[in-house]
Amino acid sequence: MGHGAAAEEPFWLMTAGGSTSQYDGVWYDMELSPFRGTAERLTAYQAGGLDAIVISPQAQIIGTARGALDLYSISTIMREAEPDSFSTSAVVLEDSGISSLDDLKGAAIAIVDEGSQPDFIARQGLREADLDPATDAEFVVLPYPSQAEALHNGLIDVAVLPEPFYTLALSEGGVKPLFDAADLTDFAYDLLTISFDRKFVEDNIGAVCAWAADYAASMDAYIADPQAGKRVLVGSDFVTLPEDVYLRSTEYARPAGGVVDAEGTAQMMEAMIEFGVVEESDRIDVGTLIRDGVTLGH
Repeated sequence: MGHGAAAEEPFWLMTAGGSTSQYDGVWYDMELSPFRGTAERLTAYQAGGLDAIVISPQAQIIGTARGALDLYSISTIMREAEPDSFSTSAVVLEDSGISSLDDLKGAAIAIVDEGSQPDFIARQGLREADLDPATDAEFVVLPYPSQAEALHNGLIDVAVLPEPFYTLALSEGGVKPLFDAADLTDFAYDLLTISFDRKFVEDNIGAVCAWAADYAASMDAYIADPQAGKRVLVGSDFVTLPEDVYLRSTEYARPAGGVVDAEGTAQMMEAMIEFGVVEESDRIDVGTLIRDGVTLGH
């Protein structure tokens, strides 16, 4: 299973001390592989090296439409643009002279990967200001841990960050928020899902269902006490930030039981078409991403 570097705590905790997993080692064996960004995970999946990946619905829609991915969404890690929760945020230097979306013309914007959630909301922000992402800004692919330093060194003008890297950037000073995903949409949606190869699901239905049950329990345990979950992860390979920064980071909305929001994903696809991220010809039936009886909540 291929995963990323930010805000995946309910998933990471399945392999950590005090895990709530009942069926690991009985119904399934899980091996995790970290990747810096979406593109590397997708390459590994397409090469046959992964049975499941952490992926944004945007990337899954694009990959499915273009025949590059054949995945079922099984569970959700966190949601974007929910009221009273953290949303992926764009930050700039306090003395940058950038104070609104209109100031982004000609800006160098850091994103973790093309087709990622930061890429999507950066493009949304530009279009909100009637700017063309193809010509009015430069996109610079950088890993999250490098973006704050690049901002201070003048290599980029905007960093688009998830937690805990948002809290890290603010803690270093001289940085202010510009906008977040919730500023750009009137609906909430799944930010990251864990999606399994369709053939793997059909060939290993019992194992995937057992995994999904364990994941739902891990999610609910994390929702009940996020700080306790984070403390378990401090010092692990999953967390490289200073402990005080990591524990102060704010929380995305986490769906009870890790359920997948197909309606939100359908709304996201419409927004992607509206903002020119995909063409009308790339439209898919979002229902085909769901495996009835296996996908959590379906």
